Amino acid sequence: MRILLMTGSATAFSFQGLGYNTTGGKKEFAVEKWKVLKIRVNRRLIDPLSGFLFSRGTLGLSYDEETFREEEEADIEGEDDFTEVKAYFSPDFDLRGMLPDLKRFVASVSPLADSFAVDTVEIEDYGWTEKWKEFFRPVRVGEKVVVTPSWENYEPEGGEVVLVIDPGEAFGTGSHETTRLCLEFIEKVFRDSRPRRCIDVGCGTGILAILMAKLGAEEVLAQDIDVKAVEIAGKNAAINGVGDRVKTTGLPLSRLGGGFDLASANILAEVLVEMASEFRLKVREGGHLILSGILREKLDWVRDEFALEKFREVERKSEGLWGALLMRRE
Repeated sequence: MRILLMTGSATAFSFQGLGYNTTGGKKEFAVEKWKVLKIRVNRRLIDPLSGFLFSRGTLGLSYDEETFREEEEADIEGEDDFTEVKAYFSPDFDLRGMLPDLKRFVASVSPLADSFAVDTVEIEDYGWTEKWKEFFRPVRVGEKVVVTPSWENYEPEGGEVVLVIDPGEAFGTGSHETTRLCLEFIEKVFRDSRPRRCIDVGCGTGILAILMAKLGAEEVLAQDIDVKAVEIAGKNAAINGVGDRVKTTGLPLSRLGGGFDLASANILAEVLVEMASEFRLKVREGGHLILSGILREKLDWVRDEFALEKFREVERKSEGLWGALLMRRE
């Protein structure tokens, strides 16, 4: 069994048996009800499915290690090609409301969508509410960026740019491929030029906007339609000492001004394509756009759709099943 814990929430999350809190020298066993989404799916969909679930707020995933068999074994399909993924959510999460989007996503990424079954249950977790933090450690990304949780006392070494992130219930800690690809491209853009005005669309924890500010941007806008994400991004900007340059907003992109030297968006490919014309209006000529959250096989499609809006591909990166594009506004 493999367990993935992703940045948890402000209410914290743990699996049974991990540990306990102490209060006044006594063990404090916190009993919580957690919602569990059980998904029986072809193992080839694990990577994109994990990215989707984390982007929608899952607090952790578990699945069978058999998922990671050698690729040559994957040519023979059978019962062993399927696994059950369990995604854990907070008690008040609206699972039913998410299911239509989940089914559309699976159908969009693979013809294996027919091999797909969903069940939801509630469990009691005799959790130890801070133990999950042991799974979120400092992560090095690119040449000099280090992402560390707020409870770690990380001492930077020569030239490192440290991003201190308290994830709360938002997505973006540097542990997922799509976030890492964005961070690497932001590093590259600032190495080659000096963007003054920047925006991150769908900011989550604010990690991308914070890096932009730390690398020298004078004005950065962190945008998200999720109210909790906007609040968390603002707090993280303050923790990192860039609250005066990183401003947050919950307004949609269509209602914001333009003239940005650099824009980034770590969102699913279909959503990015729908927003292509808006990005053309927001990024100045000669400015750069970073697009991530794209399955590798959809990179050409996204590139072509943005080419219609006067964006030219500069470079692409990929990690696992995920890819990202660095584009220049013509």
